[in-house]
Amino acid sequence: MSFTLRLLTLLRGHRLAMAIAVALGLVYTLTSLVPPLLVRGIFRAIVEERGTIDEAVVAAIAVAGVGILRGLSHYAEAVISHVVAYRILHRLLLRVYDHVQYLPHRFFADRSSGALVSRMSSDVEEIEYFIAHGIGQVIQAVLIPLAMIAVLFVLNWQLALFTLAPLPVGAIIVFGLAPRFRRRWVAVREQLSRLHGFIQEGLEAVNVVKSFTREREQMVRLRSRSRRFRDEIIDANIWTLIPPGAVEVLSILALALIVWQGGAMGITGLLSVGDLFVFVVYLTYIYQPLLRLAELNEGMQTAMASSQRVFELLDIKSDIVDRPDAAAPADAHWSIELDNVTFGYDPARPVLREVAFSVSEGETVALVGPTGAGKTTTVNLITRFYDVQDGRVLVGGWDVRDLKLEFLRRNIAMVLQDVFLFNGSVRENLLFGRPDAGDDEVVAAARAANAEEFIVQLPDQYDTVIGERGVKLSGGQKQRLSIARALLKNAPIIILDEATSSVDSESELLIQEAMSNLVAHRTTIVIAHRLSTVRNADRLLVLNQGRIVETGTHDDLIAADGFYAGMIRAYTASCNWTVRAPTSVLTATN
Repeated sequence: MSFTLRLLTLLRGHRLAMAIAVALGLVYTLTSLVPPLLVRGIFRAIVEERGTIDEAVVAAIAVAGVGILRGLSHYAEAVISHVVAYRILHRLLLRVYDHVQYLPHRFFADRSSGALVSRMSSDVEEIEYFIAHGIGQVIQAVLIPLAMIAVLFVLNWQLALFTLAPLPVGAIIVFGLAPRFRRRWVAVREQLSRLHGFIQEGLEAVNVVKSFTREREQMVRLRSRSRRFRDEIIDANIWTLIPPGAVEVLSILALALIVWQGGAMGITGLLSVGDLFVFVVYLTYIYQPLLRLAELNEGMQTAMASSQRVFELLDIKSDIVDRPDAAAPADAHWSIELDNVTFGYDPARPVLREVAFSVSEGETVALVGPTGAGKTTTVNLITRFYDVQDGRVLVGGWDVRDLKLEFLRRNIAMVLQDVFLFNGSVRENLLFGRPDAGDDEVVAAARAANAEEFIVQLPDQYDTVIGERGVKLSGGQKQRLSIARALLKNAPIIILDEATSSVDSESELLIQEAMSNLVAHRTTIVIAHRLSTVRNADRLLVLNQGRIVETGTHDDLIAADGFYAGMIRAYTASCNWTVRAPTSVLTATN
């Protein structure tokens, strides 16, 4: 199905309203025929000297009445078209956003958020132009000339054939170049998406830009991207503006033909003055819709290009979906097992190689290892952000691919290093974990996460708006809110990914205590570099180059003096700490 037909399918549920709009457009079209014909009758009466004053009055009243009807029908058609267009815009925006939410993580890893926002907002908005203007303009551009051409052929078919000769040329120019225009406007929309993505990224990273004094370099990069967008849109407009100029020239040529041939026929008595008047007026009306359509071509082609990009987005299918027989077991258990798992973001370059381990229900296991060892990838497979290439990931004995996605993720709470908080109140951010929680539960979660002590000092306490990404809070405060949100969710599986890596020592102690409350009696996987975060885990799994190279308690691994012990020596040397094995007491040396 072509994307033009897919655009028309958006009218489903609004076809009656659009039919009414089309009918009003027909009324507008038919009323366009009447005034020149009424004036033609007056001209003939004057020339033939057989008319009366009353006939002139009646004709004037009729012209005025038709004009009012024409204006009202045009207004009503435009209002209905826009109402339908904005309702479709609303529905399409929700559809696109809902679709994107369920696309896999791999999709987002390959695209900038700014480009996606452009497709989901500005591209969707451009489609409104097609619905509100395109359908009505196309219908009127076809019907008005056809109706008037029919009248002209009735009046004088020879002159009609002669004077309408340039019309097919105009139609070929307007419609024949449309595919070329569309390709160019698709390129314009792509460049605009990239420009939006760069600007959005720069605004989000403004603190980094300032701290590295990279303002001038950012401007150079922005200038380059803006120049590419400028060149694309100028090139698109150079082509798109050809039809209006060409149609304007053709309409003047047609008028010259009427003046020449029609004038000659009028002088020789083969054409009346009234008929010549109708030809002149109708000629303007015949070419005007085509000219208007040519002028609208830029907006139409932009809308068509945008619709193509939106439908391309909607056509992307997620490979992380529920199987037909996916289950949500009522008597679920919460153990975790990786059974000889191999996985790579690029299948040819595995990140995990035949990884096998199990976590008992209620056990806390820490994943440790150097950067790039595969720790975060492991938890991404447990949450089924990605699917394994070989092996299985099991939760409660179930392959995660056999569990309903909503069931699996509802029962996992994650506290990440990069805490994301919404631009709302503290309460709204906490309730994101469980919207139906009561105020007492919100306060209890905040207290357990050691967050209440700073929340009550905020201007509006739990109703304080914390800004985009929690910009008004410190790193430690944001992390404690994230823990409170996870506590409120009350999931049986907890994943902590570098939850204390970027906070000060005082905040770390508060967060450690909060995390102790969070993981109690829950199956927990901890990823951390800080020794204080992992030393109290029931077991440590040491990953290196995608394989588990050691497993045991902190004390056992220190005593074994293997890969983990070497990591600890490197870590303590870098931050001037020493480890007294086997009791693992950290003592400052400075």
